[in-house]
Amino acid sequence: MDILKRPRIDVVIESSGIVRDNLFNIIELIDMAIKKISELDEDDDINFIAKHHKKYGHLDRIFSSKPGSYGSGVNNAIESSKWENENDLAEVFTQWMGYSYGKNNFGRESKKELLSISRDIETIIHKREIDEIDINDDSCNYSYAGGFYLMAKKSGSKPSLMFEDTFNPSRPQVRTMKEEIERTAIGKLLNEKWIAAQKNFGYRGATEMLKKIEHLYGWGATTKMVNDNIFNNIAEKFVLDKEMREWFKKENPWALSEIASRMIEAYKRDIWHASESMKEQLEEEYMEIEGENE
Repeated sequence: MDILKRPRIDVVIESSGIVRDNLFNIIELIDMAIKKISELDEDDDINFIAKHHKKYGHLDRIFSSKPGSYGSGVNNAIESSKWENENDLAEVFTQWMGYSYGKNNFGRESKKELLSISRDIETIIHKREIDEIDINDDSCNYSYAGGFYLMAKKSGSKPSLMFEDTFNPSRPQVRTMKEEIERTAIGKLLNEKWIAAQKNFGYRGATEMLKKIEHLYGWGATTKMVNDNIFNNIAEKFVLDKEMREWFKKENPWALSEIASRMIEAYKRDIWHASESMKEQLEEEYMEIEGENE
């Protein structure tokens, strides 16, 4: 404690299946460290691991999907639109990620333990190491961080959701996830230079635009942290702009249809508070796009 100069905090780790399978020795070391710290003779106000061990009666802190499986399942539910409310997504996350790992433990079903320890979660942190790939490049980002956020809320906690930026190791930064969502959406997805660069790739570029918009929608579905103005700008720039619409129709009309459909789903699920005028325009364009695709 003289070295730390702060209490020993308790941390719940959600590991991807890839990290679990390739770096299991690290998972074992972390688990062993957790158990050793829980045994220290220290007051509860300086050793939260020991405190929570007494409270919950277990030391499961490292979780992942069932052995042999990958992902949290949340992105599958969102992409297929097979969900009705946030609790459905929280349940999917729990069912998929409720397996503990550690020394002499490779995937014990621990859904109850995951839910119990999640009641005390105050902060959820998601991080990336490079800026070339952002949080909208892969559905795993919102699936893990957003799914964890929903599960913790369902368990009874009110966690903040943060983003750890270690792009420059000498100057690490922490922002709210809302700030990071806005930074990446404005800096890349809505950036005219990025859009122009993607248009050079034709069909593939249109698919890349669709992918980012779908993942941004995933952040909206799991966190409700996507600003309405971002969705407004996406609708204006990618669906309602005549020149852009014609480019999509030429290069990849199916991507345009999917973007319009996802935008409509966003306001129908109350993720985006679109104006009535915007809703009418989008639905009209979607009907026209679908008719042409058929």
